[in-house]
Amino acid sequence: MPTEEQTHLIEQVAISFQQIGTHWPPIYKEFYINWGYFNRIYDTLYAEGNRYEWQRIAFFALEHQHLWQWLDDLAEPLVSIPCVGVSTGDSEPEEHIRVATFTLRNELGIDPTQICNINDPKCSQRRIRCVDFEFSKAPNRIDNTNPKHAQHTPLGAALTIIYQIRNNLFHGGKFEFNGPEMERNLKLVARSNRFILELLRQYFRSLNNNQAPD
Repeated sequence: MPTEEQTHLIEQVAISFQQIGTHWPPIYKEFYINWGYFNRIYDTLYAEGNRYEWQRIAFFALEHQHLWQWLDDLAEPLVSIPCVGVSTGDSEPEEHIRVATFTLRNELGIDPTQICNINDPKCSQRRIRCVDFEFSKAPNRIDNTNPKHAQHTPLGAALTIIYQIRNNLFHGGKFEFNGPEMERNLKLVARSNRFILELLRQYFRSLNNNQAPD
C-alpha cells in the first residue's frame, strides 16, 4: 500500500487527470512536447550508471555551457519573479532552487530586492529565503564530473529552475486554472518553453555544424 505521503501525491495526479487532463492550455502541451525532446537527449547521453534524472540534466548543462551565450536573454524572465516553489500553495523553494536563482541573478545583474513586494503573499516568506538566505559557497573551480556543481553555472542554474517547473507541472502540483496561481503558472511555463525550445535549436545546430552554433 502507498504511504500517506505517496497517497497525497497520487491524489494530486488523480485530481489533475479527472478535472484537467485533456484541457491543458496550449502552452502546457507545447512545453510537455519540447521537454520530451530534451528528455530524450539527456537520457541518451547520460543514462549510464543509473543516474538520477537531475544528474543527467546537470551533466548536460556542464558539458554544453557554450550554448549559454544564445540563451541568457531567455533566462532572465525565469528569475525576474519570486522564486519557484515546490508543488502547490506557499511551499518554500528548496535549497538547490534558491542557489540556482542566486546564480542566475548574479550572472544577469538582477537585484532580488527589487523583485519581491513585501505585501505579496508569494513573497512574504520567499523574500527571506531568496534574499537573506545564506547560500553555500560556489566552488572555486567548476568540476564537470560533479553534477552538484551545475547549479553554480548559468546554464545549469536555468535548467535546475525549469526542471522544478516541469516537475510541478507534470507531477500534479501546478494545475490551478483559477485563482491567484493561474497567471503565474502560465508565465512560468511559457518562459520555460521558450528557453527549452531555443536550447534544442542551438543544440541541434551545433551538431549539424559539428561546432558551437553561430
